Amino acid sequence: MNIFGKICLWLAVIGIIASLVLTSRMLGIRMAWMTQNQKLEEEFQKNQEEIAKRKTELKLKKDELTRLMLDWDRVWDDVAVQVDPAGGSLQAAVGSNRGVQDKQVVWAFQKNQDGSSLLAGDFKVGNIRDELAVLAPNWRLRPGDTQGWQAGNWRVRSLVPSFYGERLTATEVALLVADEDLAAKKDDVVLQTRMVAAANGELDQRMKEINGDQQNDGKELPTEIIKGFLATMLDEEELRNTALATVDQLNHDLKRTTERISRIHKINQQLVKSLPQPSTPATDVSKR
Repeated sequence: MNIFGKICLWLAVIGIIASLVLTSRMLGIRMAWMTQNQKLEEEFQKNQEEIAKRKTELKLKKDELTRLMLDWDRVWDDVAVQVDPAGGSLQAAVGSNRGVQDKQVVWAFQKNQDGSSLLAGDFKVGNIRDELAVLAPNWRLRPGDTQGWQAGNWRVRSLVPSFYGERLTATEVALLVADEDLAAKKDDVVLQTRMVAAANGELDQRMKEINGDQQNDGKELPTEIIKGFLATMLDEEELRNTALATVDQLNHDLKRTTERISRIHKINQQLVKSLPQPSTPATDVSKR
């Protein structure tokens, strides 16, 4: 075998070896791709099932949102509002050019910084213009209802679900009953205060009648009005006690005088008996 044949032989051997190596690598790569393809097919199937599930949920959410929005009707978002705290009215940048009608009842929500909103209440549209309207409270405004209202971007809706309106109506009725009860209690407190004041005045007058009134000092008035019934009664009792003591003393003096007269009378009788008696009775001159 010449040199060229040997060279071709070695080249053939090298080619066979390289072919075996490349074939082995190709089979490994093919197996890796088949494994990856199988994983991708499994993931694709899972994703398809998840997509179908999410589509079903999305449809349900859209249907629920549609049903929910039927109760909320139209909405005007980011409406610039100026607040009148005294009257409770709102000057809102929403007018006839945005479909708002005069004397229409709308619901206003104040938007908070965290994205939530707070229902202010239902309002009646008035003084409407193209881009502006005044919203007046459609309920009996109570003190404190406007507390916390601030100018800014509000949300206005033409309707709210019926149970919200029913709840607000029930709350308003309860507040009305509570206000009437509070007013009645305040009237009762005023009446009780007047009665207490009248009773205190009557008591003060009676105490003045009993203890006297210093304001009457120096006035020509009866003693009982100046000094009071109690002091006058004590003075009268003192006078009575003095009179009783005087009478008692006089009674004692009278008794002693009577006893003295009685003793003197007895002594006189004894002295008369001790005198000599005549032998014959005296002749009556008148009988002569």
